[in-house]
Amino acid sequence: MNTDTRLNRLLTITSLSLWSVLGLMFILSFAIPFTKPVFDFMILLGAIGLGLLLVTFMNKRNNVVQ
Repeated sequence: MNTDTRLNRLLTITSLSLWSVLGLMFILSFAIPFTKPVFDFMILLGAIGLGLLLVTFMNKRNNVVQ
């Protein structure tokens, strides 16, 4: 695998994780009204975790196809 493919895959994974985290935070901001900073921190960590889980699942599925 050459450098261009690795860089392209890294940029794709980074953009997917960023957009998934932002999308989940946007959805959760309507579902749960923010009242305390502790809840904000917990929701942020949950959104980041779900975004990374989604990216790793998609990456594993793409590797199986190849």
